[in-house]
Amino acid sequence: MSTGRAPSASVPAGPGAVPFVCPRCRAALSEEARAVLCGACGARYPRPGHAYADFAGAEAGFDDWWAQSTVEQHRWLAEEAPREEEYEVGLARRFLMPLLARLDFRPGERALLSAGCGLAADVDALNDAGFHTCGIDCGNRVLRWSARRYQARLARADIRQMPFPENAFDLVVSLNTIEHIGVIGDTTSVAADYAEQRMDALRSLLRVTKPGGYIVLSGLSRTIPFDFGHIQGSRFVRIHSPWEKFLLSYGDVERLCRATGDVESTQPLPIRGFFAWTRLRHYVVARPLLPVVDWLFGSLPPAVYGSALCPFWIILARRRRTR
Repeated sequence: MSTGRAPSASVPAGPGAVPFVCPRCRAALSEEARAVLCGACGARYPRPGHAYADFAGAEAGFDDWWAQSTVEQHRWLAEEAPREEEYEVGLARRFLMPLLARLDFRPGERALLSAGCGLAADVDALNDAGFHTCGIDCGNRVLRWSARRYQARLARADIRQMPFPENAFDLVVSLNTIEHIGVIGDTTSVAADYAEQRMDALRSLLRVTKPGGYIVLSGLSRTIPFDFGHIQGSRFVRIHSPWEKFLLSYGDVERLCRATGDVESTQPLPIRGFFAWTRLRHYVVARPLLPVVDWLFGSLPPAVYGSALCPFWIILARRRRTR
């Protein structure tokens, strides 16, 4: 069935450009002012505020704890979001761009995806550097996307059902995200099928990665019982069992990669440049120590980064070049 409309131009053409496709049937899309349409299966995806398309729908939303109260939502977006955007930009400049250089990825030649991009400030930074970068997220941080410069390259979408063709990206980055797949709301409680959901997510990430391309995943390790990242705004640290099912270890993710049958190799990456220290930099006493701490994070023996001793893991997985 033809709609008679032009193919979607929501992602500008150019070197490395990746078009959006229907996440249900992966057919080409056409555009209206307030929606994008699939002429093959008839699906209609709204475009809130005439900007990014919503491919996820309400059923796939991630309900951030701070969005459950209007007052707390406004406070978070006004006070916390700018700090998180600063972190995302720092992450792109101090960690991702050196990694791209190490992989010999040059601007203008490669397509990147930030899957679970949050506020998407990293998408802006990478596009500014010349890398054609798309971003997806299905949480409440999309409320801040009106501030982004590359809104046409953003989409509200579920990682398990992404609106991209197969073999589209040279590098897919999904940072601090996989632990939130298969959970109940914005909590640390997992659903009965959490393991299957995480496997589905990893297979989906591999699907949109080119053969021989790379995936970068990261997260706090479950083997260290102190969690400073998932405290729902009410505590300084969450104490948890090293055997909990919410967080993953490096070994857990490595086993997931191996189980897909589509990963050629994995390796742990040093943590140098990953943290922007957006809060600590405002303390005069702490500021001079931060470069030293960052240097130490990147100077540990390689075996430590993939071990149970490391509180934070980053894994670089390469998709098989041939099946």
